[in-house]
Amino acid sequence: MIAHSDTNYVHEPIRLRDNSDRTARGNVSDGALIAAIARGDQQAMRRLYERHSLRVYRFARRLGADHSAAEDLVSEVFLDVWRSAGAFEGRAQVSTWLIGDYCVTRG
Repeated sequence: MIAHSDTNYVHEPIRLRDNSDRTARGNVSDGALIAAIARGDQQAMRRLYERHSLRVYRFARRLGADHSAAEDLVSEVFLDVWRSAGAFEGRAQVSTWLIGDYCVTRG
């Protein structure tokens, strides 16, 4: 099951080069998270998963995947993110990139 919890993780700071990668509310931007993931930052991966896993899951369900298949696809998409974060070029929003990966994974 897709779980979101603020208490399950050791909260370590995500390594940013400077504060320009923060949103107006002080959150780390998705692009900065992807860059940190490309450097092997597991906390950044957790944050990105917490932000976007439900969106990918709901997208899969809207396209007809049952609960179990949708969860499997979410896992596959985020495994692909971990493996290929360095390939993200920033030409689209991260959420669009994730959904595009879902479509390729499902294809």
